[in-house]
Amino acid sequence: MRERIWQPLALTLATGLTGQALANGLALNEQSASSMAMAFAGRASAAQDATTVLGNPAGMSRLARPEISGGVAWITVRNEIEHARTDTPGISGSSRGDMVPDSVVPFLFTTTPLNEHWHAGLGLYVPFALLDDYESRFLGRYWAQRSSLSVLTLQPTLSYRLNERLAIGFGPTLNRIEGELSNNLYFGQDALFQVEGDDVGYGYVVGLLAQLSPSLSGGLTYRSRVDYRLEGQARLSNVPALLPGLDALNGRYPTGMDFTTPESAELATSWRADERWTLHASATWTRWSRLEKLVVENRNVPLASFSTVEESADWHNTWAFSVGASYQLDRHWLLRSGVGIDASPASDRVRTSRIPVGDRYLLGLGAAYSPHPAMTLDLAYLYAHEKKAEVNQIAQVIPTPDGPLPIQPGFYADYRNRFHVVATQLTWRF
Repeated sequence: MRERIWQPLALTLATGLTGQALANGLALNEQSASSMAMAFAGRASAAQDATTVLGNPAGMSRLARPEISGGVAWITVRNEIEHARTDTPGISGSSRGDMVPDSVVPFLFTTTPLNEHWHAGLGLYVPFALLDDYESRFLGRYWAQRSSLSVLTLQPTLSYRLNERLAIGFGPTLNRIEGELSNNLYFGQDALFQVEGDDVGYGYVVGLLAQLSPSLSGGLTYRSRVDYRLEGQARLSNVPALLPGLDALNGRYPTGMDFTTPESAELATSWRADERWTLHASATWTRWSRLEKLVVENRNVPLASFSTVEESADWHNTWAFSVGASYQLDRHWLLRSGVGIDASPASDRVRTSRIPVGDRYLLGLGAAYSPHPAMTLDLAYLYAHEKKAEVNQIAQVIPTPDGPLPIQPGFYADYRNRFHVVATQLTWRF
């Protein structure tokens, strides 16, 4: 009986740790204003500037001069929460929405030719990031209160031009991950659960770029999975002695979890139709199905059933598609636009209020201004509209002498999300 009481609570704490890390496919693509303007179409085939270090490292072979590209993206998210409800009597709260604060994502890339065949480059960027912060009386506060996740990546890179038509590129990645989250638990009163962790992981990016004809190019980029061992600290406070020994959970204890960000492959093509028009297309596959099971290890916990907890996940692989075009207005101005679709790996059955995202539709617009050959200033706007995303989080209960207690009351809601992103980028050629 004692094990039956504690195991659901242990799974609850495991879900609190792992739900944020999964990020529901919410990887960041906004590391290039020039690519963002076309909804990321042609990112692996166009090699427009030094941001190709990430888009396709083989593209550095097309850059004749040393150059540096840096900028920032401002991300604004608008959320509407509809039909929010709980199936637990006595639980009340609000559902205001707009729980994602505005954020700024910086990026910096540089490339230089070493000789006729070799180029070197370096990238510093954020491939994954998440931030949401619900109001304190949020109806779903037992599943999500605050979530923060960021990955900072450093990528030294080399490319080699085999001949006039074919080039390859490779870059190892050094990745620093940090995460923090919190939610409440219900024991007749609200208790607070908080967890934080960090780690460093290693991966790589490899690319192939082919000039298929004088006007047609194709590119393939593979970004590896990255394995992390998140080590951190969990804290529980305000847990009452509702059951014998339950209040012993109050305090801090070390927590560890193995986590892997999935690999992805991107195929793109760019076709120069004439002196002014260039058309682009991309398809990206991400292996989210790799996240089948997560194992959380808690140390120095006063209850033995908390030591090792397994939590299963039900994610599927996804495809993202985009098409775009650029138009050379004159020798100073280049106009860009694109549309795309980006699928969510989570179904309505497993979607959480931490990451309540659905299938996403993208529209990008932008312009590049080059007052002289050494400098280009890019400005881009990206609008993303998501399909309605249903959240169905079934109550988690523990048995007590007085009957089942919903330590995580059920939460059900429909989310409607919109994203506005503005990015600016300066490229300087030496």
